[in-house]
Amino acid sequence: MCEPDLNVYLQNVNPAPDSNTNFRCVGGHVHIGYPEPDFEVSERIVKLFDMLVTLPSLLKDKDDQRRKQYGKAGSFRQKDFGVECRALSNFWIHSNELIDWVFNQTIQAVEIVLNNEDESFINKFSEHVQEAIDTNNKVEAEILIAEIEKEKQLKLVFA
Repeated sequence: MCEPDLNVYLQNVNPAPDSNTNFRCVGGHVHIGYPEPDFEVSERIVKLFDMLVTLPSLLKDKDDQRRKQYGKAGSFRQKDFGVECRALSNFWIHSNELIDWVFNQTIQAVEIVLNNEDESFINKFSEHVQEAIDTNNKVEAEILIAEIEKEKQLKLVFA
C-alpha cells in the first residue's frame, strides 16, 4: 500500500482509490527539489503547478476516468528534497515535446514561488483551477488558461 497523499486545497489526506475494482491507472508524478524545503513553500508550488501544468494538461490528457478516483487537483506528498506533485497521469511521458513542456512549466511554477510572485495569483485563480481540474471541465480550463496567460504574461498551452 502506498503512503497517502495530501490535498493542498482541502488541507487533508486524499482518500485511497477503491481497490475493489478492476480499474487501474498510472500516474506521471513530478518530483521537485528546491533549496531548504518547507511545507508552506511546497503547498504554494503545488498550487502553481496545478495552474501552469495540471490545468493545461486537461486539454491533452485523453484519460477522463483516472481523475474520478485518483489525481485530484492539489494532490502532493512532501519530500525531504521538496515536493511530489501527483495530479498528472502519465500521458506526457510518451513524447519528448510533452516532457519538455512539463519540465519547463514546472520550472516556471517553482521560480514564481521562490521569487515570491505567487500570492495574489494564487488568491485569484486557485479555487477555480481546483474545480476545473477535479471536474475535468475542459471548457472552464480553456477560459482559465486564457485569463492566467493574460494576467502573468505566460504561455500555458502546447501544440
